Amino acid sequence: MAFSYRRDPRLDLTSALFQPVWWRRLVVFAVLISAAVSALTFGVPTGEAPSLLVSDATGFDDALGTAEQDRDETATDATQIQTAFAQEHIDILTPQMHAAPATITLAPRETISDALMRSGLSAAETFAAMAPLKKVYNVRRAKPGLEISAVTTGGEAPELKALTLRADFDTLVHVKRVGRRAFEAEAVQLETQRHTHIAQADIDNSLYLTAEEAEMPAATIVALIKALSYRVDFQREIRSGDGFRTLYHTSEAADGATRPGDIIYAELDLGDRVERLYQFKHPKTGRTDYFDEKGESMRRLLMRTPIDGARLTSSFGKRRHPVLGYVKSHPGVDFGARTGTPIYAAGDGVIERANRYGSYGNYIRIRHVRGFKTAYAHLSRFAKGMKAGRKVRQGQVIGYVGATGRVTGPHLHYEVIRSGKRVNPMRLDLPTGEVLSGDALAAFKVHMETVNAALLDPTPRVQMAQNGPNDQSR
Repeated sequence: MAFSYRRDPRLDLTSALFQPVWWRRLVVFAVLISAAVSALTFGVPTGEAPSLLVSDATGFDDALGTAEQDRDETATDATQIQTAFAQEHIDILTPQMHAAPATITLAPRETISDALMRSGLSAAETFAAMAPLKKVYNVRRAKPGLEISAVTTGGEAPELKALTLRADFDTLVHVKRVGRRAFEAEAVQLETQRHTHIAQADIDNSLYLTAEEAEMPAATIVALIKALSYRVDFQREIRSGDGFRTLYHTSEAADGATRPGDIIYAELDLGDRVERLYQFKHPKTGRTDYFDEKGESMRRLLMRTPIDGARLTSSFGKRRHPVLGYVKSHPGVDFGARTGTPIYAAGDGVIERANRYGSYGNYIRIRHVRGFKTAYAHLSRFAKGMKAGRKVRQGQVIGYVGATGRVTGPHLHYEVIRSGKRVNPMRLDLPTGEVLSGDALAAFKVHMETVNAALLDPTPRVQMAQNGPNDQSR
């Protein structure tokens, strides 16, 4: 009997009984049942696979129920894991993993944007993060050395998750991702404490090294030397066995960062005399300065040594010139120091010239009151903005030590000119600054008694930082 075969997708075993097509359908049905048994058996985590005989409807239903329960439990576990990771800001749905927080240090002449892109972030990522940052922080204040802690994803195209930087001693700025290309920033004010310290010691080598051994902050030591430099010649008057004592503040933020504060009192015993100074804010002018016990300002019209940590290498007067080789008048004094050491304006005044000047090399001359002028030679470079006509304040950095002009090595040549004649800066009797009187002197006497009482209690004190009248640490 002839017959034709047509592919039929249905598995109807009730028609064409025992015909070739029926046998083919039976084989297909058996294959499907076998596949189902294998799949459900694999899905059971433990124990034996349930019976899946077609005639055992109960076993088949039980097997389906077990498989569905396992699937639900697996889905629940995955949700819990994803939620836990999400709470830690880790997206487990992407192959990228978070890198450990990296510290990015701002390089000279580099902006925060430059530093972020240098670390591997794209321009788009950087721009998106910088927009909210600029709303809470003046990015132009960022200086070389600023440390930025950044958390990014791994991979060839990392994404920024968060960053933190210190905007100020007591202020941290946080930036965090809140969307695909969205960030938000906030400035967090840290609680601070002000600590009061007393340091005293006998001088062995130099005041700086002895104060450093007494664990005084470097900035506080420099401020101490500047305050005393109007009365003391550190090149000639400091001897081994002299002593000092000082009362000063430091501030500490909640995260452990510290900042030097003010010197409230300083005392230098030179053997033949004792120099004492008190910090005091004038009740009328509001200007803070240092005064001695009589209420006379420690400040003089000019500083004797307009440089820190230098040594006197050549005195005023006639000498054999180190380059020319013959005896020649030396109209100033030389201070040997490393190239780049800051040079300060010896007093308030106006710059007359700041340029190259023959054998003096890079040269600055400042006009002061009462017919005085000062000159500074052989600078490696000028401070920013130094030019003729510029007003400067006493102690302001005007340039840096160098070896320009006719020299044998880096040093500062310093001259003082009075009424057109060069004079010896080290022997000049300079006029004093302000002298307190009246109500200001009475207020100073009360303040001096308070400080003297504090000196009798050597126990370090801690208090919440208050920006009081004498707090200049900000």
